[in-house]
Order: sequence, then C-alpha cells, then structure tokens
Amino acid sequence: MDVRTINVEDVIFATVLRNGMKIASMTLSGLSSIADLVVAVGRRLGRQAGLVTLCVRNFTKGWSDTRAVLMRGVVTG
Repeated sequence: MDVRTINVEDVIFATVLRNGMKIASMTLSGLSSIADLVVAVGRRLGRQAGLVTLCVRNFTKGWSDTRAVLMRGVVTG
C-alpha cells in the first residue's frame, strides 16, 4: 500500500528543479491524486517542457517524495 496519498483537503508544497536549479516553487491544495498534482504543476510551468525533478511535501500528512517527471509544456490561457 502506498502511504503517499493526496486528498482534496491536503496542503501540498512543490518545488521543481531542472539540472539541479529551482525553476518553480508553489503551494497547492484541492488536489485528489498525484496525477492531479503533476497536471497542476504543468499548468503553472506553462510552456516549459522537458525532464524535471519534482519535490513534493504533503504538509497535512507529513510525507515527502522526489521523482523525475517529463513535462510536455502546456499552453496556458
């Protein structure tokens, strides 16, 4: 069982790194899954695409995770 779950009431801190340098940092809530988190981060990054490191901290539940994610570069607006 994966204890790293997200519920809509959780407060999530996310940091995005590219080549070891921070390109974004955000606080999110209202998400119901890791997939929702990746989509929300992608929207915030906008047109930026490529391989990034996503560092996630679920403040509400007390867990953190780091994973590599391939972003597609979402056009916002």
